[in-house]
Amino acid sequence: MNDPLGYFGVAGAAFLLCERAKELLSLRHPKGQIRIRAQAPFVTVELYEKPTTSVRDSAWNLLQEALDSYATVSRHAIGTRLGNEQYITWEKAGDSYAVTIAETCRMPFAIAACASSNGAPREAAAIPPHHPSFRFYRRAILSNDLHDAFRNAYLALECVVSDESPKRENESEVTWLKRVLNDSLLAGLPGGIDIDAFVNRIYQQSRLPLFHAKTGRSFYLPNGPERDEIIQAFELLNLVLAGIYRYKCHIGAGGWSRLSQSTKDEMVRAGLAFDEVRFKSEGECHIVSAHVDLADTPRRAKNIWGRLSLPLPAALSHFDVLELYFGGELRATLDLPEPVSLICVNSLVIEIAVLISSTRAPNPSHAM
Repeated sequence: MNDPLGYFGVAGAAFLLCERAKELLSLRHPKGQIRIRAQAPFVTVELYEKPTTSVRDSAWNLLQEALDSYATVSRHAIGTRLGNEQYITWEKAGDSYAVTIAETCRMPFAIAACASSNGAPREAAAIPPHHPSFRFYRRAILSNDLHDAFRNAYLALECVVSDESPKRENESEVTWLKRVLNDSLLAGLPGGIDIDAFVNRIYQQSRLPLFHAKTGRSFYLPNGPERDEIIQAFELLNLVLAGIYRYKCHIGAGGWSRLSQSTKDEMVRAGLAFDEVRFKSEGECHIVSAHVDLADTPRRAKNIWGRLSLPLPAALSHFDVLELYFGGELRATLDLPEPVSLICVNSLVIEIAVLISSTRAPNPSHAM
């Protein structure tokens, strides 16, 4: 076994790499140092000063800047993944560290009817005649990258609106979109939507900063802090596209199931009920009692989430598996990609977010 993941500096964080590095690499940044260990799943970030805001956000921004610069110099790109879902942070207090492990558990649900009332298979669904905007829309819901997903969704909107009425000479894109959506496509839009506000948000606040990157103007960097804004704009754009397709292309009201927020909250409360945690490492097992505190501000993955402050097993130097129990029943397992050290650690907190999505919904990670 390689050495467990350790902690450095006054504060820092560890994030998952897209793939394990083939060799050791260390990068210096004015605000900290990045360490990539050979064959390790995590990259670690040491901050030279304790941040005044979130340790996770400070370390994440530093890491992305360092990897950008390294890729430009070396022409070797290193990618990160699940930066909002799975990470470890630490802060130094005296001679020891307070460590937080953030995990996201996926809770899929299915509400679907695949057979008729008498149990016979349903007939194959009819599909509408092909429209070129469908290609962009399919790429939007398949894309693993949120920025790429929004760009393709916007191109789908642009394509279907231009088919309805071409943009006039000397007509701005905003004026054109508002004209067509307020006219022949109006009947297909979701009720209660403010078209002018929708176009302004989708075009001015999302399309421009995602399609352009001129210095001196506002634009969105990949893996930047504007993720929530892009997610909300993407969902709104998807809602409008679905309405236009139903109206213009005579598509039925299909799609994946959705749950009310109150239903999701109840699912999370039930799923995060734990009273015992078992630390495991190389055949060792140490049991501690646990209590989950639920938090709803700010929400994570749009849901309430849980925080477990765990007593540390005195005889354990590291662990790589946490088993969470309730009433003697195993409820969840957190299987870490590599062992995590408990040496010089005085407190350990596990933060668990729950991502609820339909089994038919594409890319639920966009909700993060």
